[in-house]
Amino acid sequence: MAAGSSPLAGSLELALALFLLLLVVHQVRRRLQKLARLAYFDELTGLPNRTRFKREVERALAGASGRDITVLRLDLDRFRQINDTVGHGGGDEVLRSVATRLATLEASGLVVARLGGDEFGILARADGDSAFALGRSVLDRLKRPFDVGGIPLAVETSIGGAIGGARGEDAETLIRHADTARYDAKDRRAGIAIYDPHSHPSDACRLALGGELGRALEAEELVLFYQPKISLSSGRVIGVETLVRWQHPVRGLLPPSEFVPFAQRTGLIRPLSRYLLERAIRQCSVWQTAAIEIDVAVNLTMHDLVDPGLPTEVALLLAEAGLPPERLELEITESSIMGDPFRVRQVLLRLSGMGVRIAIDDFGTGYSSLGFLKQLPVDALKIDRSFVMSMATDANDATIVRSTIDLGRNLGLTVVAEGVETAETLERLKELGCDVAQGYFMGRPAPAEELTGLLFADTPLTRPARRGPRALVAKTERLRPVLEFPAKPGDPLKLLR
Repeated sequence: MAAGSSPLAGSLELALALFLLLLVVHQVRRRLQKLARLAYFDELTGLPNRTRFKREVERALAGASGRDITVLRLDLDRFRQINDTVGHGGGDEVLRSVATRLATLEASGLVVARLGGDEFGILARADGDSAFALGRSVLDRLKRPFDVGGIPLAVETSIGGAIGGARGEDAETLIRHADTARYDAKDRRAGIAIYDPHSHPSDACRLALGGELGRALEAEELVLFYQPKISLSSGRVIGVETLVRWQHPVRGLLPPSEFVPFAQRTGLIRPLSRYLLERAIRQCSVWQTAAIEIDVAVNLTMHDLVDPGLPTEVALLLAEAGLPPERLELEITESSIMGDPFRVRQVLLRLSGMGVRIAIDDFGTGYSSLGFLKQLPVDALKIDRSFVMSMATDANDATIVRSTIDLGRNLGLTVVAEGVETAETLERLKELGCDVAQGYFMGRPAPAEELTGLLFADTPLTRPARRGPRALVAKTERLRPVLEFPAKPGDPLKLLR
């Protein structure tokens, strides 16, 4: 022992050294535990993360022994708009509340995880029927509004499910199938969808198709078709709705359901909408020059309606084409409005102020309140085809159609019936006082050149416009459809059926 030091002092020094060593070891252990937790758990919600979830799925499949394993993947629709409305702090609060509600699910062996962003995963031992019931239970838990700083926020959820265990799928495949089903649920606004291998035999092909969409826009492979809209009072074509098809160099003519969902997921929806707007406006201007006085309607999405630059873009396109704004009608759905009502209303007010007409598409299938619709600059309501097509045989659908026509009349709006496919339906709509009809009975979608030839056969687009009274009388006589007179051989609109 050193001179001048005491046994007590030496013992204290040793004790202090041991204490410091233990403290360091404890801190290192806590840090390692924290790192381990961060590696497998989500810091915001405390739920297992993507890595842990995949491991749990692998473990469940390994021990399945022929039993069914269900994987659900869900996300919150338009979550970005929630962040824009209440800030990222409010968005985090919504995610924590979602995690809390999901944690209350009761099922044997159930695992709930946050996979990243606004996406969550659920693992359960369940077959097809039980999987769908579980998904419904999740939707029920999340449909109640979330309170964020005193602001009630209603959140829509899309859920995709995949069932495995008895067919030898690996964890990665099962999770990917659930993701495919989730996009199906989102595209169809169904809330939940279960993966069906017979309906999705070529996921890789579909992904490749989505990757080609950007090139297709540049190569102008997307073509526009137009479906006539008929005035039920005059019996004449007063407008057309613009529909898009993809003339794929290998796969032929593809319907929008094959590629529009990819545009929405990949950020190409705005370029696609501009593509449609530019060409539809240009075509309508060509028709005006040829003395064919009809309006053109273009469908817009939620992504378009929250863009404050949309009105300026539309104004420039109208000016370049020399088309009066009132010749353009923009069709929007109720659900796209309610995704961000405040910003959508601001954009619609500017468009309406320019003279552009606004129509609510698929009316009756959304969840908007009539009180809110009254605050919007709406000019027309389009009754969803699901009600119109069966109104002759379904009393409930007939009541919905009649009520919508009465509502439109009371609000001073034009009412358009979609999906008219029989003479009986057309006659009933005329009796109810509907304004406009659209459907296969009057005309199928057709390319501009075909439709132009049918509407005004003896006036090629290259010929200077005829504006005199005789020309207009001749044109309206050629446009007279089969609503007032029996169809004759060669009747232009008869050919469109």
